[in-house]
Amino acid sequence: MLKPKARDKVRTRGRN
Repeated sequence: MLKPKARDKVRTRGRN
């Protein structure tokens, strides 16, 4: 779960 969450943070930053 830590791996997918870290990717989610990077995707949210790029989308923001």
